[in-house]
Amino acid sequence: MQLPYDQNLQAPQALLDWIRQAGLEVDIQELDRYPVRPFVLSEYQLSPPKIIVYRYLPLEEWLNLTSQHAAGYYGPWYFLHIAYQFYFHLELNGFYELERRWFHRLFGRMSAMEERAYRFSKNILGTLHSPKRFDDAVDRSFRLSSGV
Repeated sequence: MQLPYDQNLQAPQALLDWIRQAGLEVDIQELDRYPVRPFVLSEYQLSPPKIIVYRYLPLEEWLNLTSQHAAGYYGPWYFLHIAYQFYFHLELNGFYELERRWFHRLFGRMSAMEERAYRFSKNILGTLHSPKRFDDAVDRSFRLSSGV
């Protein structure tokens, strides 16, 4: 059973405060159109450091619903991407890196920065599942079919 869509979304103020303290700009661009390929929801710009989020307004409610169902996150969907991109800023600038323990190395887990960024996002936002599930669900929905 899937829970109904919760429209009372809460922005994580602590994350926004942390980003401000780090001197990082967040540029949220609201686009009143559907996305085109390649489908990009966010990106991290190294110089000057900035997180850019693309909010496609016609998809906004669907993206929030997908965030709730796939990741178990009940804030605005784009905070999954803000936290994810913020990890890149922290690690690339030597401010923070998730600890990789012996069992991560043994089983080949968290070796890629993307894996660590997803884990960071899950921990910071308190999602039920990895935000990667959200990204995978969105990607599957916009994948071009090769069948007849």
